[in-house]
Amino acid sequence: MTAAMPLPLFEELHYFLLVVDAGSYSRAASLEQVTKSALSRGVSRLEQERGAAPLLQVRPAESEPALTAHGQW
Repeated sequence: MTAAMPLPLFEELHYFLLVVDAGSYSRAASLEQVTKSALSRGVSRLEQERGAAPLLQVRPAESEPALTAHGQW
């Protein structure tokens, strides 16, 4: 039997969805009244807990984060 993947903490999942909905870390930070680094740490913890590749990717030529294949679960 395969061990179940632990559920992400609410805050981490909230930050991930907030960044996706807002379209940028800056806008999400402003809406939530937290720093961009706090959002980034939350998304990173979610990625680590899921044991997945990055869920969001910000390309140098673009300012908006995009969901990776792993982020589209």
